[in-house]
Amino acid sequence: MRQALPHQADFIVAEARAKAVALFWQMRLGKTLAAIRWLSRFNPERTLIVAPLSVLETWEAELELEGVPFRLLLGSQEQRLDLAGDCPAHEWCLVNYEGLVAVRTKKNPGKEFGARPTPIALLPWDAVVLDESTRIRKSQANITKVANKHLATAPIRALLSGLPNPEGPEDYCEQLLFLYGEFLGCDNFWRFRDKHFKQIGYDWFPRPHAFAKIKTEVHKRCNILTRKQVGMFQEKVREKRYVSLPQKQRAAYDEAEQNFVLAGKETKSILAVRVWLQRMCGGQLPEDPEFSSPHKLAEIASLVDGELRREKLLVFFRFNAELLACEKLLRKKKRSVITILGANGRKENSQRRLAFQKDQFQIALCQTRCVRYGLDFSRSSTVIYFSNWEDYEIRGQSEDRVLHPAKKEANLYIDLLVRNSIDEDILFALQHKGATAKSFNSTLVERMKSRWKKNSNRSSR
Repeated sequence: MRQALPHQADFIVAEARAKAVALFWQMRLGKTLAAIRWLSRFNPERTLIVAPLSVLETWEAELELEGVPFRLLLGSQEQRLDLAGDCPAHEWCLVNYEGLVAVRTKKNPGKEFGARPTPIALLPWDAVVLDESTRIRKSQANITKVANKHLATAPIRALLSGLPNPEGPEDYCEQLLFLYGEFLGCDNFWRFRDKHFKQIGYDWFPRPHAFAKIKTEVHKRCNILTRKQVGMFQEKVREKRYVSLPQKQRAAYDEAEQNFVLAGKETKSILAVRVWLQRMCGGQLPEDPEFSSPHKLAEIASLVDGELRREKLLVFFRFNAELLACEKLLRKKKRSVITILGANGRKENSQRRLAFQKDQFQIALCQTRCVRYGLDFSRSSTVIYFSNWEDYEIRGQSEDRVLHPAKKEANLYIDLLVRNSIDEDILFALQHKGATAKSFNSTLVERMKSRWKKNSNRSSR
């Protein structure tokens, strides 16, 4: 059997008799192994592991190394139920979050099912582990309602997350309701919010001393560990690389930003406009090739041919068109490159990632949503963000894919940015981690308005 790291062993001993645990360790500290060893002490007959699809790969690998029998519950709902029903005692079942909530079908064409559980969620589980438990942090989400109504009845329960409160202290409530049935004397999120938060405009802010109370309660009930506490000092070095839009694209960008018009298409949605603007910054608009431009691809080529020529690189993209264009460029340069995106399928992506970790490829081009959870890319110490999602959690999770307890060298993060554009706005907003999703949106809007004003002033001169 593999030897657990000291902090893993300490957790297993400290929580040996606890039947409800929250394992809130920063990424790359080995939460999965610690949870397996802890749960194995109870030897439950029926165990359900719930995780994002990409994270199930990590559970498969860890369970195989631990010698724990398991099966994946994938396929149609009927197939998943058959697999679970035939599962022998003490064989763990693994399912993604989407496998717990029913979806519309031709037989059930209703517009809204609400929080309707699948048969998997209704089975009598002895133990349930929710990995990346922030998936149940939002009280109105169907998956939260299903988990806290049906799965929370399991005698043994665990939460795993490296970033349990990506949008603020209120994120803890539903997660700890799953474990304990109450949080700070409240048995549902709405009572918790009314008691500890105050509404100002459309946002809710902690009342005086509420933040301290929440922090104290979370540290009392949860096992929290940072990389610094275990001596994992991997410095994050950040660098910005600026590129310019060609004149034609710049003019189209300014028109789209100020008048919500692009290539004859008009919209009233600022969200749609932001997508247009970011895609123009990336230079890849297959449906409007006249507004496409290789400005960021040229910077990638310069880096790969220059100072990063011998580096293993992990490159993140928001849009698949950018990723595929970059792949085409690098293959022309005879670079060993893999792509990881949803269209490949989970097994294929898993094989490609392992090949990258074994140094069979130099560069991994990744759709950020496909790799933000759990996956290890620690053979690389250089990360390039071709484009960013407007999401704190996606950025934080993806950054930590290159971390590993055994690594000592610093990790370099490079952002490719179009100056005076939404690229800068998003990165600026991402740096304010304590903000809410609404304040993130407000920051982007305010910066866009400021740019409109500057452009108007220039035009009037």
